[in-house]
Amino acid sequence: MDPGFWIGALTMTLEPAAGAGLDSTDVSPSFLFSTVDGRDYRVEAAPSPTGLWSDVSGPLTADGAAIEWVDSSGTPPPRFYRIFILSE
Repeated sequence: MDPGFWIGALTMTLEPAAGAGLDSTDVSPSFLFSTVDGRDYRVEAAPSPTGLWSDVSGPLTADGAAIEWVDSSGTPPPRFYRIFILSE
């Protein structure tokens, strides 16, 4: 698999609002990232910043200025994400 071009990394810390509880099994992080129309992207995730990255989105083809993607895998935190451009 072509590794593509790494364009960014995102680390999220999810915290409940004051007085609210947070059930990590109900958390589905969502991402909105800038794109170029017609290019393909991929979101990868790993349990640490140093390794075992896996494709969690499949190919995402931009049809505008941004892509919104939701990680509905149910994998509990911590989880680290990165985004690749697959086509120029």
